[in-house]
Amino acid sequence: MMSNGFSWRSSKPFFVCFILLGMTIAAETAIPPVNSLSPMGFPASALPGPRYSSHIVFIILENHPLSSVTCGGCAPYMMSLSNSYANSTNYVGPVSSSWNPSLPNYLGLISGQTWGCISDPLPNSGGCTRAPWTCSSPCNIVDRFSTTGMSWKGYMEGMPGSNICNNNGGSDGGTKYVAHHNPFVYFGNIVNNSTRCSLVVPSSPSGGATSCGGSITTSVISSLVTDLNGTAPNFSWVTPNTIDDSHDCSVQQANSWLSVVVPAILTTKTFETDMSATVVVTFDEPTTGTYGTSPVYFVVAGPGAKLRYSSSTKFTHLNWLATIESNWSLGCLASGNDCGAAVLSEFFTAAVTPQASSGGFCLQCLFNTLFSSPQLLIALAAGLALTVSVAILARRRGHSTNPGTLRPPESSENSAIDHRTQCDARR
Repeated sequence: MMSNGFSWRSSKPFFVCFILLGMTIAAETAIPPVNSLSPMGFPASALPGPRYSSHIVFIILENHPLSSVTCGGCAPYMMSLSNSYANSTNYVGPVSSSWNPSLPNYLGLISGQTWGCISDPLPNSGGCTRAPWTCSSPCNIVDRFSTTGMSWKGYMEGMPGSNICNNNGGSDGGTKYVAHHNPFVYFGNIVNNSTRCSLVVPSSPSGGATSCGGSITTSVISSLVTDLNGTAPNFSWVTPNTIDDSHDCSVQQANSWLSVVVPAILTTKTFETDMSATVVVTFDEPTTGTYGTSPVYFVVAGPGAKLRYSSSTKFTHLNWLATIESNWSLGCLASGNDCGAAVLSEFFTAAVTPQASSGGFCLQCLFNTLFSSPQLLIALAAGLALTVSVAILARRRGHSTNPGTLRPPESSENSAIDHRTQCDARR
């Protein structure tokens, strides 16, 4: 007699389908769509695979040592960000006292050298600015990006004009914008190239704060947020104006600015779908202490950053430039400077999403997503455990409703043998 209960044998296909459905839903939820084109429209096949982070947003602030941030109550959001993600207690920024004032640091960050500048002259104004303006490729990180198809963009808060083409951005003005905080405008092969100059833009139409203590809204980086929710560049450079970068104010202004800007970045589509995306925040120089020794604030945040990690290894701006070059397998720029410099790989999880296959599905992406998301792993484990539990209960129920063991029908031959055995026993 067959049981009317819910048996394992009859429900086996159901459980298989249930497991497959759960895995499919997890994959559809966790894995972003993979397009055949990379950000900014370059073919995916042309992009070298990044080592640490597929999308980096770099934010440069001004003129404060690390001690100005770590003092009690001075910059609570910045300290929270530092404690939550990966930070350095020995990132000194400038290599030496010759990297002073601001301009040498900005030039060094994208070219590996200061070009002999020891002041903040305007672009293409003679003296130390002549060499970078007339340099032939490779002169800067943009040259390296261009040869490999990497997408990039610069966002300058308060900059007048729509880009740096046609001599825009080459002088101070707008809303607390200064040219020497915009290193791209110092290179003739960027300014005079119609494609490149169009990629250095105002961070928003609003221009940012105009006085210390001024209110901050996400509108100050609306251009960046729009791009990160759409066609995101691989590398984004962000320079706040001289109020919001704390050049003209205490570090509290930068703290307030970051407390609005960083969460807005972390909640964009790019940062919610790319598990390697990062925001890097630092200062150009400490202004106090000893250059090359006194540390400045340095934090790597976002899904691609290590959590609650701190490093005491000494690093400079040249190490950060070398990290960018290493991340996208770019050539270095200045022998003895960024060339051969140690990279900051220890701050990243290195959970880089591989390129998609021609069919558009990336199995390794699924594994990377699963292992980089504890919540997803827990949910998947719970789902499997529930499935196994239901299966066990169903099987037990089947046994309890039909305790007897069903025997298969006997063949005529077996019946005859049993009959003869019984007769022999009677004799």
